[in-house]
Amino acid sequence: MRDEHALAGQDASTAEARFWQLYAVSLPHVHGFLSRRCDRQTAEDLTQEVYVDLVRRVRGGDDPSRFTTGWLITVARSRLIDHMRAQQRRERKLAMAWSAAEPRADDRIAVDANSSADLGAATQRALDELAEVERCVLVMHHLDGSSVADIAVAIGRSERATESLLARARRKFRAAFEETPHV
Repeated sequence: MRDEHALAGQDASTAEARFWQLYAVSLPHVHGFLSRRCDRQTAEDLTQEVYVDLVRRVRGGDDPSRFTTGWLITVARSRLIDHMRAQQRRERKLAMAWSAAEPRADDRIAVDANSSADLGAATQRALDELAEVERCVLVMHHLDGSSVADIAVAIGRSERATESLLARARRKFRAAFEETPHV
């Protein structure tokens, strides 16, 4: 009579062997499919995502023999589409952020009754002192009203990194704005 643990171990080792067999056969096809459609780094990242998904399914109890190279390529295609859509959303948000940063004629604000300052030009000069990504997060947050979480997704960074970047951008902007003559 067989021990249940030995049988479970045999099933696990059989599943693992089937996984590695599928991996060896399908990897050139999946990676080749992606590398013909995007840059090398993205193809490698998406290929890794496809196989991580496969590992999760196998560890969840799915039999690796029911998956095929064609199915993995379909998963790769879906991952690529998701990646391209996310990239397009980021580009649209960045374009909107840049268009919002353009100075307008109505940016002149009266400081007091005797003087007026062209704060739009001074703001633009201070923004020009910032690095591109700093300018982008500052504009997206303060002009577009985007949350830190949305900005993090748009620029492909973590929320903590985006918060730090935003704080640094504010400090640099404040320092540049104070140095700029605007009266």
